[in-house]
Amino acid sequence: MFGRILIIFTFICLLIACGGESSSSSSTGTGTGTGTGTGTGTGTGTTGGGSGGGTLPDKLNIADYETLPQSFKTTVRRNDQVLQVTLNKFSLRRKDTVFYQYAADNPAEITPLSYTPEVRSYRGQVDSEPESMIIGYVDGENNFYGRVFYGGQLAWEIPSIPVPTKVQKGLLLNNAINRSPVDLQPIKENHQLGAPSLSSPIPSKESFYLQLAEITFFASFDSYDKIFKKKLNSAIGGMDYAANLLDYVFARDALIRFSYAGGLIATAKPSGLSENEQQQHLRTKLDKKFSLFHRFTGPANSGANTGLTSWCEYNKSLWCTLHEVGHAFNLGHDIGPESVGLMGAMELIPTNNISVVKSSPGAMNGKIVPAMQSRMSQMPTLITWMLSVMGEGKLMSLQMTLMLTVIYLAAK
Repeated sequence: MFGRILIIFTFICLLIACGGESSSSSSTGTGTGTGTGTGTGTGTGTTGGGSGGGTLPDKLNIADYETLPQSFKTTVRRNDQVLQVTLNKFSLRRKDTVFYQYAADNPAEITPLSYTPEVRSYRGQVDSEPESMIIGYVDGENNFYGRVFYGGQLAWEIPSIPVPTKVQKGLLLNNAINRSPVDLQPIKENHQLGAPSLSSPIPSKESFYLQLAEITFFASFDSYDKIFKKKLNSAIGGMDYAANLLDYVFARDALIRFSYAGGLIATAKPSGLSENEQQQHLRTKLDKKFSLFHRFTGPANSGANTGLTSWCEYNKSLWCTLHEVGHAFNLGHDIGPESVGLMGAMELIPTNNISVVKSSPGAMNGKIVPAMQSRMSQMPTLITWMLSVMGEGKLMSLQMTLMLTVIYLAAK
C-alpha cells in the first residue's frame, strides 16, 4: 500500500515540475499593440499605435494645430542604466469626442470647448526591450509620465520627462484632432445569438469579436483645483491617459477595448449646478454615446462604484480607477493569498493584472466574499498554488489522471 502511495506522489511531483509556466514570472505578452503602427487617416500620414488622422480639408495638416510631437525619442534612467525609449501619440477618443466645461461665467449649464484639444496620451517601448510597453501621457506643463509593463507585470515608472513642443497655428475645432483609431469602430449592432444557445453549432473563430466599452470622464472642481493645479490640459491629459490605461489592461486581460465619448472639466465651484447636476447635464449632452461614467474627485477621497458609475481620487497610478471600473464588469474582489491583482481589496503589490479568473462575481459594492474551502480538497491554498503553477487546463488533466489511477489501484 505504501508503495502505491509513493508511486502516485512521485507522479504528481513530475507533472508539477514539468508542466506549466509560473504566472508570477513568465508573463511576457505585449498587450494590444506596440504604439508604433502606421495610421490610416489622412492627417499627418504616419500616426502612432493605429490612431488615424481622420478627415481634413484639403491642405490642412493636423500637426500644425498641435504643440506636442506625434512621436519622439528620449532617454530615461533606470537604476544605473540609461535607456532610450520611443513614444508615439495614441488616442482612444471617438471621432465625435467632445469636451465640456463648467465655468464661473455660465454657472447654469455646461458648455463645449470652442476648440478640439489635442491628444495627450502616448504608447511606446524601451528600444532595447521589445517586450516592454509604455503607457503614459503629457500633463499641462508638458512633462511626460509613463508606466512600463512587461507582459502583465508593471515593472517601473518614468516619473517626469520634459517633452519638446512646437508653436501651433492656433486652436481648431475639428474632429480629426481627436485622432480616433479606426480599429475601434463597432462592426455589430448587437450581440444576440443566431440561435438558441444549446442547439447552436460551435462558432468559428471569425464569429468572435472584442467587446467595446464606451466611457466618459468628469473632473470635479476639487480635482481641477487641487490635483490638476487649475490646468485644463492636465485634466484632459488625465482623461486621455485613463482611457489609454483602461484599454491596455482590459484588452490584455479581458478582451475589452475602450474608447471615450467626451469629458467635463469643472473649472469653477458648483453654484448654479451641483456636481450631480453637472454630471446629469453631461449625460444629456452625450445621450446614448456611452455607458460607463467615471468621476475624478479631489484628494483624500476613496473610490466607489454604483453599477455603471464610479468615482476615484485621481492619481497617476490610476489603480483606483481601474479597480472601480472593473466592478462595472461584475468583477469582484480577489480574496485569499492569491490576491495580487487589480481587483484585490488594496494595492498590495505593483501590478495591474485584472485576474478575471480569480474574481468573485458575488463580491460587489465593496463587500468582500469570505473564502470558501474547495469540496475537492481540505487544502484550498494548495489547489490555488497548483493552479498558478500549472494552469487550469493542466490541473484538470492532473485531476483526471489521479482519478483514473485511484480507480485502477482500487480494481487491483
